[in-house]
Amino acid sequence: MKKIIWAMCNFAIGTCGANGELATTFADIGDAEENTTTMATDQGEVKELKKSGGVLVDRIEQEGVTYIETTLIDPTTLYQTLGLGTNSDTKVRVKTHVVEGNYSMRLTPLRTGGYGIEAPCTQISFLPQGEEAKGAAVKVRFTFLQGQQTTKGTGGAADTVETYLYDKFLYSASSD
Repeated sequence: MKKIIWAMCNFAIGTCGANGELATTFADIGDAEENTTTMATDQGEVKELKKSGGVLVDRIEQEGVTYIETTLIDPTTLYQTLGLGTNSDTKVRVKTHVVEGNYSMRLTPLRTGGYGIEAPCTQISFLPQGEEAKGAAVKVRFTFLQGQQTTKGTGGAADTVETYLYDKFLYSASSD
C-alpha cells in the first residue's frame, strides 16, 4: 500500500546546471517546522475570444506557477549556503534576502512508500520570520522553472532534450 503523507520531510538543494539540468549533488537545508510544507499551483493566464452575444469561440490557458513552501526552524547555515550573508560563531551578517541563481530541489518523505518531489530548476524566495513563541525562522518558497534532461543518443543518433517542471517519485530507503 502506498503511503502518501510526507511526514517529517527533508529538503535538500543543489546548484542546477546552466540549462536547467538537475544538480548532481544536494545538501540538506535544515528542519522544516511541523505542518508548514505545502505544494500549490496558481492557475495560469486564460485568454478567451468571444463573439457577439458572449459566445465562446476559442480559449487558451497558459501554464500556471507551481511551488513548494516550507518554514525552516533554524535557517542559520542557509544564509551562507545561498550567499545571503556570512556566519560567525556569534552572529549572521545578512547582506540580502534575494537569492541569485537557480537551484535544484528535492523533498524526501520520511517513510518508504511516500511520494517525493524533485525539481531540476527552481527560483528560491527567502522570507525571514520570527515570533516570540518560536524564535527566528524563514519561509522558503521553491518556484518551479522549466528544467531539462538531456539523453545522449546512441550510434550517432542526436541527443534528446526533454523539458519538465518536476518529478514525483516513490521513495524507498534504497533511493538515498
